[in-house]
Amino acid sequence: MAKYPMIRTTVSAAVLTTMLTACGGYIKQEQYDNDMAELRSELNDQIAAGDQQVGDAANRRMDALESQLQSLQSDLGSLSSNFDAKIAQMEGRLYVEMPVFFAFDESTIRDGDKPALDQFATVIREHHPNVIVTVEGFTDPAGDSDYNQWLGQQRADAVREYLVQQGQLNGENVRAVSYGEASNRQVVPGAWGDEGLANRRVTLVIELVG
Repeated sequence: MAKYPMIRTTVSAAVLTTMLTACGGYIKQEQYDNDMAELRSELNDQIAAGDQQVGDAANRRMDALESQLQSLQSDLGSLSSNFDAKIAQMEGRLYVEMPVFFAFDESTIRDGDKPALDQFATVIREHHPNVIVTVEGFTDPAGDSDYNQWLGQQRADAVREYLVQQGQLNGENVRAVSYGEASNRQVVPGAWGDEGLANRRVTLVIELVG
């Protein structure tokens, strides 16, 4: 059910008198019409004021979210310098292309990739614990597409579990999805085997609550 702000209505004494008189006796139609028009005008003014308040509140909320996104992007900047992660802002989300890759047909996180995940988890846990993190898993295009969809999910699940268990992130705020071999998301289109390592990866998408 949609929620609307409560508007406190105050009715002028003249209009209130007219309404009470109308309940108890006779008043001229012209006076009644004029007073009702005044009441409608007062109510419309109050509704307009309420709409303005709602708009102002929404703008303040959007400014706050934008500021939080910029702060989050700044806090994650060390991932770019330390691990060559790529961070982009799009449609109110941050996309973090992590240097976390998988061997062919594997979903085990490589030891050399764990420090990047550790640093990511530290930033989120200590500075932005209420954000939603979605781990997107990918594969190269070798093999059956249904299998690759499953394998991408295994990779995403593995990274999610690591962020929750080792990184101590709130499990309710970390999700995992698979895009498998989706052609529009391949880093090196069509590449597989040794040449397709960049396609066998995860991307971390960060959304702000609200």
